[in-house]
Amino acid sequence: MSDAAPLVTIELPGPITGKGRPRFDGRNGRAYTPQKTVSAESRLAYAMAQRWTCSPLDEAVALKVEIKVQVPRSKSKKWQASALVGDVLPLTKPDLDNTLKLILDAGNKILWCDDSRIVQVEIRRRYSEQPGLLIEVTRA
Repeated sequence: MSDAAPLVTIELPGPITGKGRPRFDGRNGRAYTPQKTVSAESRLAYAMAQRWTCSPLDEAVALKVEIKVQVPRSKSKKWQASALVGDVLPLTKPDLDNTLKLILDAGNKILWCDDSRIVQVEIRRRYSEQPGLLIEVTRA
């Protein structure tokens, strides 16, 4: 990943969902995007548009993504402390690939002209006291 300062940093608080698979309407045979995916993508696109007011980037772009998963309250305090320092990693949803697809699609025509401009991605999922998403965009 580039050591350059981020062009923009997007922080999205709250639970994160990955992009859902298309569903098919049995009556007319058409594919549609599940409402949960539409809502999540719209929420992220809005956050991106609030932070990036320039034209979409038409150059090679790198992303650094951190998915923050809330520590389960049902676990012991010791387990929670281990999770918060990274000794325990989340093996739960959202999947990295589905979350990345949501990010790439949400940023189209807002942060980048097309997600084909993304040439490098560093992504990780960690436990946090507050769930959310952190995205740093840099020139590659």
